[in-house]
Amino acid sequence: MPLGSIIRALGITALLATTVQAQESRPFRNSWFWGAKVGTLSVATAETERTWAPSIGAEWLVTRSAGGLWVFADHTSFDIRTSVDDPSTSTGRREVDVRNLRRFGFAAVVSPRAFGLVRPYAGLGMSLNVVGRASAVPDSAGNPASTSVRNAIEDQRSRASVLGLVGTQLQLSRAALFTQLTATPASKRFLLNDGPLVGWEVGVRYNFGSSVAR
Repeated sequence: MPLGSIIRALGITALLATTVQAQESRPFRNSWFWGAKVGTLSVATAETERTWAPSIGAEWLVTRSAGGLWVFADHTSFDIRTSVDDPSTSTGRREVDVRNLRRFGFAAVVSPRAFGLVRPYAGLGMSLNVVGRASAVPDSAGNPASTSVRNAIEDQRSRASVLGLVGTQLQLSRAALFTQLTATPASKRFLLNDGPLVGWEVGVRYNFGSSVAR
């Protein structure tokens, strides 16, 4: 084969390789993703054993070359019982009915490389956890909770916490399927106080375009 033909063939091969690599990275790098997710969240209190409750939510992901920013909101449905301090009761605790949880948060995400179409990632951020409804249960004599107890319940309805995230994404052109685990540590000043909140989620993200100004 003539030298000129060999050089042209090598040049075409290099160009094709560069194009394929760009196409593989383009759906993730420098992109805006909107997504929807469903899953289950593990919650527990001193009065209720650990329960896996269904959740649903939405999310937003903006990426750069090896990571990005993840923002989310979700809702978890459950109806369980917890308690707060109440010196007026014989046990020193007032039981509280707790229903549902809303979470809002963000995390800085890193994803240094992909393995074919699969891209693992991890993140660290913050989550604001807000109980949907919390009401004191009357004691054995039928007495309602005092104002101080109701104030304590209201104070412990919401709590900000560190959030950890690990997951993996399967990139299919502009759409991507993902599964991920989230975890926030327990707080004694939160109504859901017996162990961490642990979530497992699956969902789909769609790339709506570039996150870099042209």
